[in-house]
Amino acid sequence: ADEASLIYNYSPTIVAGHFQEVNVYYHINEFQEYFQNTLGIANARNRVTDTYAHQGTDDNSDYSPSQDRIRYGDGGVDDSDDGEIVLHEYGHAVHNDIVPGFVYAAETGAISEGFGDYFGATYGGNALVGEWDAVSYNPGPPPFLRRTDTTKHYPEDIVGQVHSDGEIISAAWWDFRNLVGGQIADQIIIEGMFYTGVNATFQDYADGMVAADQALYGGTHVGYIFQAFGGRGIGATYLLNFNHVALGDTEDNVGPYPVVTTISHTSPVSAADAVTLYFRITGAVAWTPTTMVATGNFNEWAAQIPGQGN
Repeated sequence: ADEASLIYNYSPTIVAGHFQEVNVYYHINEFQEYFQNTLGIANARNRVTDTYAHQGTDDNSDYSPSQDRIRYGDGGVDDSDDGEIVLHEYGHAVHNDIVPGFVYAAETGAISEGFGDYFGATYGGNALVGEWDAVSYNPGPPPFLRRTDTTKHYPEDIVGQVHSDGEIISAAWWDFRNLVGGQIADQIIIEGMFYTGVNATFQDYADGMVAADQALYGGTHVGYIFQAFGGRGIGATYLLNFNHVALGDTEDNVGPYPVVTTISHTSPVSAADAVTLYFRITGAVAWTPTTMVATGNFNEWAAQIPGQGN
């Protein structure tokens, strides 16, 4: 497709026509601009992607890491007709850009399939993936290739097939999206991939999203990550860590003595009486409790030990 007028207006009914070339270009370019300009992610395949809008008569499309290219098959409905299929394959390319050489097998392969399904579904605005492409093999109603709102649960619904198993993690992401909203979910899901490796498990990805949320939002959404993944049987590693500088010796017998701690956590600590300080003086058997109060600084809590006299 090369128009001096810069008007690219083609009919999709022409066999091997330019419509599909423009459709592929449009969706990939649009999504990369969304990554950069809306989500603020400038390093998730921010480069040219080689694609073939018409590559063979098979009703199948694929991304080849070795050739770093996407091909769209023409069997049934041309896969390049359907923007959700275009973006599904682009999801594989983005995955390989973030995690070069990822292993396309087991849970890592399912992550890649679920990643493509999730972003295809988000672009279509509903949980179904590939509705237009599916009219030739699953007329429905409604027609769809896969969906991101199944009831699948880990590990009992693992069947060892990456497309089917991918519906488990894509459902966790879809649940997370419904909890926090589209843009925040998309941002944390993409950034979470930067914390995964070439043999990532579902739990690894959950941990990656926790790390991403801590980096982006100071952990504001980690409780929702725990909820979305836990609801699908996937547990993020539970984080609970207290950082506290011990009080030093003092000759001040009047007091009070301030105590401050920072608590890193998976599920947000929000109740007013959630954190309690216990103290005792030398020789005492019983501990004295005092409720710590959130200071307003993220994850920071403070209390005072009263003066103890001599």
